[in-house]
Amino acid sequence: MILLVAGCAAPAPVAPPAQTVFRTAGAPFASSTRFDAARMAGDWRVVAAFAAAPGRLPGVTLRLAQAPGGMDVTQGGWMLPAGRYAVTGPGRLVRAPSAGVSGPELWVIWVDDDFRTAVLGSPDGRLGWIMDRGRISADRLRAARDILGWQGYDLTRLRAVAD
Repeated sequence: MILLVAGCAAPAPVAPPAQTVFRTAGAPFASSTRFDAARMAGDWRVVAAFAAAPGRLPGVTLRLAQAPGGMDVTQGGWMLPAGRYAVTGPGRLVRAPSAGVSGPELWVIWVDDDFRTAVLGSPDGRLGWIMDRGRISADRLRAARDILGWQGYDLTRLRAVAD
């Protein structure tokens, strides 16, 4: 009888896996006032992104389009859900709810003078990546990495993305 009662007991609840945070909590975090939706529009190749697991990440191209009050992500691959992102402040984008799905909040942290290289991240530290319009130069990659470091990101968790 004891075995029967134990076998009918409800299983213990399982906690969802913790989301990985790649930034130091409380580290200063700022978006770029140089954000310009028209200049951000077009195709971007992600060259490095934060990931919990070691190794190279699959390649991804993001396609952005200027939209009224924000940006449309029309192609995001595994990196970014497609949809409308509203501009909520200088360089600050939030995915508009669509079919009950919202988020993530993204900030353009840095962009070079010619809008060839950009760094995006999230205030909660769960997202961060470097993207480029073509083949990134060593000096722009170094600058992008420095920006992520200054924003409190753990650069040991920054992974290269396949071409």
